[in-house]
Amino acid sequence: MGPHMLSMASPRSEDGFTLIELLVVILILGLLAAIAIPAFLGQRKSADDAAAKSDVSRLAKMMEECRTEATSFTACDEQSELDGAPNVDWGFGEGQSAAYPAYSSAKGYGAVAISKAKTSGGQNRIFAIVKSSTGAVSRMCVNASMQPVNEGSCKNGTW
Repeated sequence: MGPHMLSMASPRSEDGFTLIELLVVILILGLLAAIAIPAFLGQRKSADDAAAKSDVSRLAKMMEECRTEATSFTACDEQSELDGAPNVDWGFGEGQSAAYPAYSSAKGYGAVAISKAKTSGGQNRIFAIVKSSTGAVSRMCVNASMQPVNEGSCKNGTW
């Protein structure tokens, strides 16, 4: 190599990125995060609601199965009466499910599951399956104040 090859390199050339290039990359990443984070959170709420719906449906089936052997749903509304309600996080807290004894009768019951997802008002969504003494089954979606919810997977207080 002759001395001519060395003279082609600029004395100011350095490897790396300019400040403008770095700022543009940071701006693009910020915009992508601003778009992706709300979408991710929306999917999370949908998953939490789906889990609560599955839990309350499973609990209602357990109560129906118990009732085939018992004379009343009042004998099927406690965890111990449902053989410990396996695979049910029993209770009335966030992410839990339970029978609602106030609705239990010879022919009717109430089962609830509390979603981890919250309404826009900051209250957990509560999914319920209620079977009346006439045999009519309704699926309700309310908040902790027992007001109908119309957001997420809830439509005018039902699901």
